[in-house]
Amino acid sequence: MSFERILNPDNKLSRHSLFAPYIDKVEVRDASTVVFRMKKPLGSFLNHLSHIAGAIISPASLKKFGKDIARNPVGTGPFMFKEWVSGDHVTLVKHAGYWGEKAKLDELVMRPIPEGSARLLALETGEVDLVYPVPVTDIERLKKSSDLEVVVGPTNRVIFIGIKTTKKPYDDVRVRQALNYAVDKKALADKILMGYARVADSPVAPLTTGYSKTYSYDFNPEKAKQLLREAGIVPGTKIDLWTPQGRYPMDRQVAEVIQSNLTAVGFEVNLQRWEWAAYNKELRAKEKSNYGLYLLGSLPSTNDVNQALYNHFYTGLADNFYLYSNPTADKLLLEAQAEPNAGKRKALFDQVQKLITDEAPRIFLFSVDQAIGIRKGVKGVRIWPIELITFETADKVQ
Repeated sequence: MSFERILNPDNKLSRHSLFAPYIDKVEVRDASTVVFRMKKPLGSFLNHLSHIAGAIISPASLKKFGKDIARNPVGTGPFMFKEWVSGDHVTLVKHAGYWGEKAKLDELVMRPIPEGSARLLALETGEVDLVYPVPVTDIERLKKSSDLEVVVGPTNRVIFIGIKTTKKPYDDVRVRQALNYAVDKKALADKILMGYARVADSPVAPLTTGYSKTYSYDFNPEKAKQLLREAGIVPGTKIDLWTPQGRYPMDRQVAEVIQSNLTAVGFEVNLQRWEWAAYNKELRAKEKSNYGLYLLGSLPSTNDVNQALYNHFYTGLADNFYLYSNPTADKLLLEAQAEPNAGKRKALFDQVQKLITDEAPRIFLFSVDQAIGIRKGVKGVRIWPIELITFETADKVQ
């Protein structure tokens, strides 16, 4: 029932595309065996099944709540849902009947505190025991506190400047490569992100399954100017750079530095700041929207290179805001998807990562760290590279 619900396009579920292109139907063979009949091979199918959207939903709960199932969750984990007060908190309690090791906490209360300074104040005063995320500007200060700890870990999120490859002057690969040479990515990672980021050397982050190191474009303004001259770009050419504010770590500040870098190689750069919902809507309009360069982040929630590359770079797909289209890349992506042998599959994806780096539909910037602030005495909290925090082993020592 769970997968039939996901596969039904009439339900308009957000993760429909994670399963529907690949699964034809699901058959129950016996009480402990399910058979997936595939439309086409998918080497990363187990990664897709491990996605949170592949979790099995209680049939009785789905029948009872229908479209309101998201507000009435029923699961099989170490905690049970107790209460959800919109805009204020969600409360979970220990599940005494859990089949595995029981949770150590009796209750877990999660509160949204959108503003960063208010979030940190709640932690420092003892109002809450854990906050996420900790802004990079506050990590070192919190580390000095005798009452707090900061846990920092890498993520699989890459931050980049997307380039609409069908829009002049970006339809010339030399211009896209010049943009990459023009940006001082190490300065961004070390100074603006204060060392809590690593310069990208691939279209995907290092902890992503299937990652392959390609290369980084050096900071070389003279090389950038040379490529721009070869492409016929005259100094003073006007371009637009779009950025959200507050969606990603230091996003506005990163965009401002990039504006300065691109100005230094001869562009006149108009920086436009956006509220996230409007920004996302404009990008999804694609051909109808007037964007050229845009700051964005990407994280493969399956933790697999297929989602990181196929969704973004295959011709015509929803997240291909670059409008990038390359027959060789398309062919390699499809072959890699269908390849069951892990070694051969990785070799194909290695070729795609090199090709994408060469073609530069992005200004490749960096992958970012994540940080949580915890009051001392709280133990066993786990943070995952796909930006998840889990509490099944968490405990609070009084």
